[in-house]
Amino acid sequence: MMDSINKAKVIKADLSLLFIVIIWGTTFPLMKIALENVNPFHFISLRFIIAFIILTAILNTKLKNISYRTIKIGSFLGLWLFFGFAFQIYGLQFTTASRSGFITGLSVIIVPVLSIFILKDRPSLSSWMGVLLALIGMYFLTGFSEIGFNIGDFYTFFCAVSIALQIVFLSKYIINEDPLIITWLQIATVMVLGTIFSFFEQSSASIQLNSIAVILYTGIFATALAIFVQSKAQQFTTSTHAGLIFSMEPVFGALFSFLLLGEKLKMMGLIGGALIFAGIILSEVGNHKKE
Repeated sequence: MMDSINKAKVIKADLSLLFIVIIWGTTFPLMKIALENVNPFHFISLRFIIAFIILTAILNTKLKNISYRTIKIGSFLGLWLFFGFAFQIYGLQFTTASRSGFITGLSVIIVPVLSIFILKDRPSLSSWMGVLLALIGMYFLTGFSEIGFNIGDFYTFFCAVSIALQIVFLSKYIINEDPLIITWLQIATVMVLGTIFSFFEQSSASIQLNSIAVILYTGIFATALAIFVQSKAQQFTTSTHAGLIFSMEPVFGALFSFLLLGEKLKMMGLIGGALIFAGIILSEVGNHKKE
């Protein structure tokens, strides 16, 4: 009976992660629209200020009871989250979107590797096979065919490492912590760092109404809600599960780019999406057998 309850929690956690990945997928075309008249770090700053205000209002007096340990954990996770956003945005100035997507997707491979050293957790063989399928799928999906490795690729690789570290450390430290408090601290950290870096950018042009709508949407749903759900869900699932599910983000990004911007997904992209999905299923089946 207890095993059935535990399995149900894992499935619920994985579905919750998939839900936020769908939300993140919608942000690709929406951010492309918004960044036409908002500079990157200004966007990060405004997005996380909104998320910070929302969660502060929700938590209210609960914030008075935050321990020093919790502050250290939340700030530490927020630092890696900020690095992920910053390196990806900065790298995109020097590389193509397809290369950025593929290299960011390397976090899927980096997560189980880091888990061995940080969590002392050896992923199952099926997880490794699932990761391999997901990586091949990412290759097909993004059309990584350009030759050479440029400075933008280098920055984006550090984005992948940062994302992987945030996922693994979250699994390590979230136990016995309040996910909502951890979420608030992560958002506060990114907000502060994003605001500081925004001062080094040129002032954004007058922000249009559609950009304001995107900032509100990403601040409320893709940041406050999504990071909270991630913190909550990763109490009941593994970092390798999370990394594989997050590999679906470019699949949904491609889908919503087609629906909102009319960008068509080629046959190779469809094959890539199918391989990524197959990798996730393979990992899920193998881990349930292990349990």
